[in-house]
Amino acid sequence: MTEAKRYLSGEQMVFFKENGYLHIKGLFTPEEVANFREGCIRDALGDSVCRREFHKIMLQPKVVDIIRDLLGDPVVYPGLSLTRTNDFPRPRGKYGVRFFHNDTMGDDGDYTHEYPILNTGIYLQDHVSGSNCLKIIPRSHTRPCYTSKTLVEAIKNIIKALLAGDGKRVWGTLNLYRSINIPSLPGDLIVWYVRTHHTGYGMRPRIAPYWSLPPVIENILPLWFFLPSPPRREVMLSIYTKPSPYLEKYIELQINKERRREYYLHNACLENPEVLELARSQNVVIRNDGYHRAQDPTPMKSTKSDYA
Repeated sequence: MTEAKRYLSGEQMVFFKENGYLHIKGLFTPEEVANFREGCIRDALGDSVCRREFHKIMLQPKVVDIIRDLLGDPVVYPGLSLTRTNDFPRPRGKYGVRFFHNDTMGDDGDYTHEYPILNTGIYLQDHVSGSNCLKIIPRSHTRPCYTSKTLVEAIKNIIKALLAGDGKRVWGTLNLYRSINIPSLPGDLIVWYVRTHHTGYGMRPRIAPYWSLPPVIENILPLWFFLPSPPRREVMLSIYTKPSPYLEKYIELQINKERRREYYLHNACLENPEVLELARSQNVVIRNDGYHRAQDPTPMKSTKSDYA
């Protein structure tokens, strides 16, 4: 096993713990970014470690060192690295896809304890001068997330909270907390707790690009109000965690998703000697539960989609 390294500064680790996210600039080379784009365009099933264009980047030292700094040893890799390609928001209708949410599963809502499951995003577009970026509410990993997909739905939820005398839920439903549109560039890595409130497809206003609006407002404003979106959208999302009381429940609920069956069936490579040795050298524990569960003929459960 390689000797543990420290990639992040103490200041970066404190920022992450306090704000629930971290934006690391320029981690990947232009050559790596070009390969990632090819992998996203090919959009094959299965964990990204199994796809040649990604060169097992999710298990390489420069990524694992960051995760280790944030989580400690050992790092657990649950075989949940996937790509999203050109999944732009649907035409405006009753429900859009821009809304604050988190990605927890089986969360007990005890915010005195860390929920040590991290999402990472590699966004392969220019989100400094263009829209459709990742939007995050700093420090939101320390409180519940109340999701409203439309302004009408938000008003209904506020009325329900007022009738119940739940002032905190009113404020949470309004989502008036400060949010930020992450100004990422190809080659950057963004890491956030799955408890952190976020949304994909954040829009950057033309008149004030660093002004971040609630997504329920973005959904009703005309497109000319915002900076244009890049013509393509390619994203790689990967989950990392560590042993904790939350881990087994999270994996159990993930592997029961019916929509993931075909994905998991293509994860046999996570048990290849080469992959296992690379993981071992980084003190990463691979959990390939999904691959074995997907081969079980018992029907899996239907669940909602992810929106990062």
